[in-house]
Amino acid sequence: MERIHILLQKHWGYTTFRPLQKEIIQGILDGRDLFVLLPTGSGKSLCFQLPALCHKGLTLVVTPLIALMKDQVAQLTQRGIYAEAIFSGMSNAEIERRLDNCLYGPVKLLYVSPERLHTDLFKLRAAALSIVTLVIDEAHCISQWGYDFRPSYLEIAHFKQTIPAANTVAFTATATKNVQLDIQKHLQLTDPLCFIQTFHRSNLIYWVTQTDHKLAKLLQALQHTTGPAIVYVHTRKKTQKVADFLYKNGITAAYYHAGLNMTERTSKQEAWAANKTRVMVATAAFGMGIDKADVSLVMHMDLPTSLEAYCQETGRAGRNNRPAYAILLYDLQDIITLRQRWKESYPTADQIRKVYQHLVNYYAIAVGSHAFITYDFDLEDFKKSIGLDTKLAYYGLKVLESEGFIQLNEAYYQPSKLYCPLSRKELYAFQLLHLSYDLLIKGLLRLYGGNLFTPYCTISEKKIAQCIQFTERQVEKQLYSLHQLKVIEYFPQKNQPQITFLTPRYPVLPLNIMRIEQKNKTAYKQIEAVVQYITNNCCCRLSTLLDYFEEESIICHQCDVCKGNSKAKETAKGKDYIIELITQGKQDIKALLAAVPIEKEKEYIALIRTMLDQRELCYQSPGRLQIVPK
Repeated sequence: MERIHILLQKHWGYTTFRPLQKEIIQGILDGRDLFVLLPTGSGKSLCFQLPALCHKGLTLVVTPLIALMKDQVAQLTQRGIYAEAIFSGMSNAEIERRLDNCLYGPVKLLYVSPERLHTDLFKLRAAALSIVTLVIDEAHCISQWGYDFRPSYLEIAHFKQTIPAANTVAFTATATKNVQLDIQKHLQLTDPLCFIQTFHRSNLIYWVTQTDHKLAKLLQALQHTTGPAIVYVHTRKKTQKVADFLYKNGITAAYYHAGLNMTERTSKQEAWAANKTRVMVATAAFGMGIDKADVSLVMHMDLPTSLEAYCQETGRAGRNNRPAYAILLYDLQDIITLRQRWKESYPTADQIRKVYQHLVNYYAIAVGSHAFITYDFDLEDFKKSIGLDTKLAYYGLKVLESEGFIQLNEAYYQPSKLYCPLSRKELYAFQLLHLSYDLLIKGLLRLYGGNLFTPYCTISEKKIAQCIQFTERQVEKQLYSLHQLKVIEYFPQKNQPQITFLTPRYPVLPLNIMRIEQKNKTAYKQIEAVVQYITNNCCCRLSTLLDYFEEESIICHQCDVCKGNSKAKETAKGKDYIIELITQGKQDIKALLAAVPIEKEKEYIALIRTMLDQRELCYQSPGRLQIVPK
């Protein structure tokens, strides 16, 4: 165990582990199957990244999110740890080279999507990769009872036969008891060690307010708290509207959503992380990879679609163990909108097939074509070209994605990359025979040197253009020509949404109607749980959440319900005392107030006024009170 402490400090800069991390790491090193439920912000990724450095073989990480893969690989690289990721949009040549790096190079972790496991190429190569640990991230996706079920996860158990010597480790941040059992069953975990940590943190205060004046309430909350905040809303348009409102009211705020380009997203996130911007107003796209400890407020101005998603987002507050607030604002229209959105989210089977048919025709994809074909995707252009209703097109695509036919990726930045498969000698010979490319090749060698001959070198067309006095367009044109001549492999930068067809085109789309209906029912139960959570003003908020996740119930004594109950009890006690004093003959207000503690005199004056308004008391003569019979 001494070595893991050395690695912890060397690569992560920590001297101690968070709760359960050490035990989880030891379980992985011992070769055991594990089921791990750790809330957002508990350090899940370190639990499998660190033991990967101790193993001689490769750790394979399965995750459905491309952005997460890219983020974690970038972070590992910064820490001096070799990692690779394979995701949609890559050429077969690039995939092969990355797999070669895993086989022959120092790569310790490989990230892939669950769909990738089922391809013949990957299964063939995986058998030779010496995979020692299989990590399943977002493991709740395997359960039909989970809030983000993905059919591709059900095939992971079959893939395990390719790597029988590897132990399997399943991670999730939120899961009910049913989902926990489903994960262990469908992943075929053998005698697993189970590590389950409650999402409850005593410093996090839950508060729900029904209001028709959300912006005013938001401003009030920010004025009564200090420190960074996250405000979640549903739409991109609303992020900008709320951020503008805060800025006009003297609070530094930025907006964030998946439609922004990478440069904008990065600059906004860095400014917020450095406390140059106090409030980030965002859609659910914001949050992945966020490890900011001093967030004092997470505000929801729209209703979440599930309590699982809500707890993941509120879990970003108060990681420094100081008091922090999770506030949810709603009005009655929000409940109507939430239920309406659920109805629209599940088109009929015929409508789904119609969207699929339009989609494959839009890209002119032939029946039986190869899987994992990726295209740039413009939703607005697609909708206009086929003349479908906007909501039908959007939700039809979402069902196709959830059923594993396509993968939709929001705009993400992928810089231009280049690789020269020729030797230096062969490249020089080409240069002599094709003088029109002489300046470009010299510029490439000057800027990137030997990196050109290592897959894949990140390049900048702008820098190349400045170096050789070309326009960027000229550089791009010549690079593309060299790619066509097979002198280089050139992949221009991408910064727009992508769509990947995960299966060959079907002549008739095979839909699992029963599964779609089950998902529909599960989604309905989840939104009704949200409605119950916000409208139940009798039960402690924390207790309601713990009951939902089937954890031991705890009364927090600090949420809006608990505080309201406490205040109600205090008010009732005060009223009883006033009635007792009047019964004892202290009908005169001055005599009555003389009998109460001096520091509470104002409270009792307010309480007497309330009792007069509510006809619990009345004046029998000026300055003298009497009790109104019930």
